[in-house]
Amino acid sequence: MTSRSSKNEHNQDFNWPKGKEKVLAPSNDYRANFDLENDPERRLSLMVSGYKEAAEVLISEAKTPWQKNTLIFPILHSYRHFLELGLKQIVLLFGGDVGVEPNWKEHSLTRQWKKVQEILQEFGVETDADADGKVNRAIEQFNAVDNKSMTFRYSYDPSGNPLDLALSQIDVFRLSRDMDALYNYFSGTIGYLGSSQDATGYHDL
Repeated sequence: MTSRSSKNEHNQDFNWPKGKEKVLAPSNDYRANFDLENDPERRLSLMVSGYKEAAEVLISEAKTPWQKNTLIFPILHSYRHFLELGLKQIVLLFGGDVGVEPNWKEHSLTRQWKKVQEILQEFGVETDADADGKVNRAIEQFNAVDNKSMTFRYSYDPSGNPLDLALSQIDVFRLSRDMDALYNYFSGTIGYLGSSQDATGYHDL
């Protein structure tokens, strides 16, 4: 009986599992190595940027119908995760100053957004109604279709029930522009609250 591996030995370009090297290990070629940040606060900041950029790279690479059909799910999950981590980062950095504690178990975007709004209010930030409205609508829409961060990762829930999609088509280019605007909003919020934090001496209280 011919093994599957022996069938492919004649094709040197065919990638088949073999060898004893560790899968998660550095290379002797420094150009192949990507660094992983160990500091959790710094790592969270990199993750916020990373998941957003990952979605953008996938959008730019989705050329064929097959790629569009397959990559849309990691694109949407990456954007959703970017939103969740972006909100949680603001709560982590500034919530402790005003009695708003982070909840790392909670995946609801709307609940994380309420925490951020409470922080902004406690800091006395004059909000931009137009910008806040756009952020609110984006968060509510993502939360409505994927409130537990599962819909874009699985097609069945842990009980084996099908997960229904509330959407059939999405303009990914408009989505990308909107997520870029939200990224700027998160970054601007962190910068503003950081300045307020320094000016009021919250950390010294």
